[in-house]
Amino acid sequence: HQTVLLKALENQQSIPDIFVCCGTEDTLVYPNTIRYIDFLKRNEVPVTFIEDSGNHDVMFWEKMLDPALSFLNT
Repeated sequence: HQTVLLKALENQQSIPDIFVCCGTEDTLVYPNTIRYIDFLKRNEVPVTFIEDSGNHDVMFWEKMLDPALSFLNT
């Protein structure tokens, strides 16, 4: 993803807003998600990031449905 985004930025292409959410107890992806968010912010890529307590499971995903749908509705 980073290579594609960097190429788009170099070519001055428009990048759509990105929505990312991650549970802070999600040991599978949380550390990489934080690094990815830092990359996006450093490169001024528009991103909405929500981190909240939760794991990589249905309970967390259900909690993030409303914010994700609200993001898509904007």
